[in-house]
Amino acid sequence: MVRSFTRNVACFLAAVVLLALLVCAAEVGLRAQRLRERLSGKPVTSVTLSSLIRQPSRTSYYEPQALLFLTAISESGQPVEIRTSEWGTRGDSPAVPKPRKTYRIVCLGGSDTFGGAFNESDTFCSLLQTYLQTQTDVQVEVINAGTPECGPLAQQLRLRNRLLPLQPDLIVMNLQGEELAFDAEVRSSLRLDAEGHSAFSCHPKFTTHSNQLMDGLREEYAVADRVLKKAPGMVAGGQLRSFSRDSAEDLTLLTQPIREAGGLARSMYAGFAVALVPDIWQIQPDGDHQAPGNLLRDALAPLSRDGELTVLDALPAFQRDQSPRTLFTSEGRLSREGHQLYAGILARSIVQRFPGIWTGRTESTEFVPNEPDNSTPDWGQTVNQSAPFPR
Repeated sequence: MVRSFTRNVACFLAAVVLLALLVCAAEVGLRAQRLRERLSGKPVTSVTLSSLIRQPSRTSYYEPQALLFLTAISESGQPVEIRTSEWGTRGDSPAVPKPRKTYRIVCLGGSDTFGGAFNESDTFCSLLQTYLQTQTDVQVEVINAGTPECGPLAQQLRLRNRLLPLQPDLIVMNLQGEELAFDAEVRSSLRLDAEGHSAFSCHPKFTTHSNQLMDGLREEYAVADRVLKKAPGMVAGGQLRSFSRDSAEDLTLLTQPIREAGGLARSMYAGFAVALVPDIWQIQPDGDHQAPGNLLRDALAPLSRDGELTVLDALPAFQRDQSPRTLFTSEGRLSREGHQLYAGILARSIVQRFPGIWTGRTESTEFVPNEPDNSTPDWGQTVNQSAPFPR
């Protein structure tokens, strides 16, 4: 009896020692791999790009990392440089206070607005600045304030708590239907001010002890970092959800942060517009009418008709394009051609809807594209357009 018990204890201890040795070996191997990656300067792939750009925030739940500089690999295999300012905006640091005789536009938005798959010069924010500059003698500055995988609530909170000191003349909130669901996670930590407006949403990392413990484990042990990356559900957070066009509560939750962002713009005597970024499902002939992008259009239509919001809708132009497949990547994001077309539509809409400083004639300016014609899109065409803006 005693001999059998001793044998079992010895086997158990041997198993524990063996497991400990395996964990130690894995830890050494993963740390060596981490060191090699850092020393080699290996570019970051798109799989990890969003998680490297976006970080938890104490006020807007998520925000882009400030003063970031990294090299990613695009879908075509080309290196893409990504850099952010001290404000978390993409590109050069905006001057504060705003320089005189400068018309400053702040573009809020999600993944397509940030444009992590492309160099700065190929994003619609940069192209929008180029197009609008042809229409005025005033210096035009377009600031890319996009945050990957963030909805309108996170964008409104970031505007309120971080971006108003940039003194924008115009704020454009670029919305994507598929990113509406991310607001459920933000709303789980939302706090209101005395007037009932959305004030801030602190990520659980800063308030929950369990998350702080996990972050400490990930930083200290490479094995823990790898395991937690494979099991993101272990970290506290909200669940993604879908909206219903038949639910008054859902429509209120959807439009409230957009209205509040418009109120913030008016308090700064700045213009405000909502721009709808088309998704690939909306432009297909048999597109899903229940798609989030279509729900968003339907929810904003009454506000646009009543004059409460200025809505810039790029979908009709995308639907009329002769090569709609070239406007999106295989991952469903705007392609380089999609960024060009979207920037041109925004430029033309801004000149028409926000007059005052524009002196050029959009009908004759080569940099501001004419609307595509009304012919039926050729869904079988796979070659690229000869020009990004069909005339």
